[in-house]
Amino acid sequence: MSIRKSIMLLSFLLLHTFCNCQSISVNFPDSFKTSSKYYSPVNKPISKSAMWGVISIGQPYDSLILWPSIPLYYPNESLLSKLRDSIHSNFIIIVDTVQNLDCYEYFFWIKNDKKYYPERRVGYIEKDRYTTMDAKNTNQAIFKGYSVYLINLSDTAVTIRHRKYNVPIVQEAIDSTGSWKPIETLFSPLQISVPANYYGVTPLKPGEILVSSIYNYKGDFQTLLRVKITINGTTYHSKSFQGSINYSQITSIKTYKFH
Repeated sequence: MSIRKSIMLLSFLLLHTFCNCQSISVNFPDSFKTSSKYYSPVNKPISKSAMWGVISIGQPYDSLILWPSIPLYYPNESLLSKLRDSIHSNFIIIVDTVQNLDCYEYFFWIKNDKKYYPERRVGYIEKDRYTTMDAKNTNQAIFKGYSVYLINLSDTAVTIRHRKYNVPIVQEAIDSTGSWKPIETLFSPLQISVPANYYGVTPLKPGEILVSSIYNYKGDFQTLLRVKITINGTTYHSKSFQGSINYSQITSIKTYKFH
């Protein structure tokens, strides 16, 4: 079983590296993909990429085991060595566009700003129909999303600084001029008053994979998307994938005054 799963993961990573495609790495339970709504915001929402857990390369299972985030198995060193020799990259990001899972968005009144986050009327698409929900009458919604894998192929631990339960990744899109532009924003410690333990670090050891998620947006502008993360001053990107957004996500300059 462990050998077969290791070969599957090796094939998956090599396929991702040398082909322009995205594929499945971890099987999520069916309960993680229940929403039929695609998030369709008009502004840049704040990234809320969930931290689902950490798994290891070559572990003898392919289903995600949530919390604790400490892997139950050590990475397969032989497989890890082959990946390093084949991929020639210390850190890679893979977006699984094959299966959907649920991603949460939270709505609330910003007292200092005197407006709702992300907006009073929150847009979404369901069964190819655009509609909105009133942020005043609900505090959260569940939208379709993709799983994301941050893989440490180096021989040292990578320290990822983040908000509690969230990974600091953002999505970017190609605009009408062919340039990559952010379509999400990140929380910063200065944006909102939070307890000291609200921010933390996750050491990703060699051969470990941090599993996260992103919104599967849908809108009026067909384009290429990718995921970005900056770690210790170095920025990493995933391969691009097809998607759609509202063009206003690119051009929006709306800000939020949380304090």
